[in-house]
Amino acid sequence: MAPAKKQKGKGAPPIPAVKARKPVVKKLTRAEKSAINRAAFHRIRKEEVAKLPPAVPRAVVQGEEPRPTLYDVELGKKICLMFATDPDMSLLKLNRDPELPTVWTFYEWLRDNPTLDKLYTQAQELHTDLQAAQLEEMTATPLIGEVRTKRTGKGFKTEEVKTYDNVERMKVRVSVRQWLLAKRRPKKYGTAEDNVGTGQNAQLTALFDALKAGPAEPEE
Repeated sequence: MAPAKKQKGKGAPPIPAVKARKPVVKKLTRAEKSAINRAAFHRIRKEEVAKLPPAVPRAVVQGEEPRPTLYDVELGKKICLMFATDPDMSLLKLNRDPELPTVWTFYEWLRDNPTLDKLYTQAQELHTDLQAAQLEEMTATPLIGEVRTKRTGKGFKTEEVKTYDNVERMKVRVSVRQWLLAKRRPKKYGTAEDNVGTGQNAQLTALFDALKAGPAEPEE
């Protein structure tokens, strides 16, 4: 037989309710939170790296896509097209773009693939033609410079701004571009034989002398 249930006496005093105490939570400082977050991050990263096969490149482990190294015909044509259509394209831009091969890799492609090397040579010829057209446009557009003069007095400050055609700076830009064009395609953009060594051009020199003869700054 099951034991009889105990009945509470009628005159028994009520049992007082005991309130549960809230656990005391210690507030963490900013340094402690940062240390906990760093530890958790490194633990998770270590677990993820442990799951990867040993042949995965280091760039993938760091969360970066590896730059292409194997020869890709379409990618090689794309790079040649960039040089053939953009006068500002350069090897430095190629090296900075993470989606394109490095200059070293691209030159290896050119060495091992005669078809790509021929296409790149043609692209460079178009590239110099674009730079020559850009040079002509550059000389037709004034290079505006500014001169700022600050004046202070009792209780006031003023700044006067004057604009002028920066002929000297333009001369440097044109001379460098002309020298590059003459070296890359001497038959088309080269200078006379007596001026090849110095890289000078009589017409450009006369042009700059004429520009310098005028007032460098606008009259007030």
